[in-house]
Amino acid sequence: MSDDTEGQPAATRMSKSSVLDTEAQISPEIDGRPGMDARELLDPRRGALLPLFNSETAASRIPVEIWDKILRCLADEPETLGITEEVCQGWYPTSHSLKRRLYGRTLHSTEDVRLYARYIKTIPWSRRFAFNHRLIVEGRTAEQGKHCSIAHFGIFAAMFAGRHLPRLLSLEIRFGEWTPGAIPQGVFLNLSTFHSITSLALCGITLPSITELLHLTNASCQQTMDSFTAS
Repeated sequence: MSDDTEGQPAATRMSKSSVLDTEAQISPEIDGRPGMDARELLDPRRGALLPLFNSETAASRIPVEIWDKILRCLADEPETLGITEEVCQGWYPTSHSLKRRLYGRTLHSTEDVRLYARYIKTIPWSRRFAFNHRLIVEGRTAEQGKHCSIAHFGIFAAMFAGRHLPRLLSLEIRFGEWTPGAIPQGVFLNLSTFHSITSLALCGITLPSITELLHLTNASCQQTMDSFTAS
């Protein structure tokens, strides 16, 4: 019997062999996918055992469960997840779920603020009006005996000033110290541009003086506020 790979390019034979080797090493026990809401579980695109590509490739032969593991390694890469949502239907549920984990999160540090900004940039402008935002800026963990810092609040206000978050309704700043000089004075001007905020809460924060509190409340009162609380 003739070899059905005879006459095929060596690269093609090697590619098929590599896929078979990969499939042979796949463990039958696959970790569960990231948590998804009911609408995502009912997504008909989840029914396929293999991802749906435009044409058969080595990647298309790998079960979607394995791709789920790979995609979870990209949890902090919202730009890449935005691309994988579009490349393959079988990748969409996991990619979308991982991106959604960045939505409405608590911002503990400058790194959190920057990651959230990268996530927001992956959302088309028109879709940013489709859902409400509620954010918490919380003091990052401090060394024992030291107060937590909320210096990253100034970075948040600067990066999102204007209309980057057109449906940001609620903002809470909590559990931290407003250290003199750590937050630029321009933060109050930036905060006054968040016109959609209807609820601003301050909880467990230490301000350097009554002046900062007055500036903060004045910046907030330029908006149509339903509630302002401090504790």
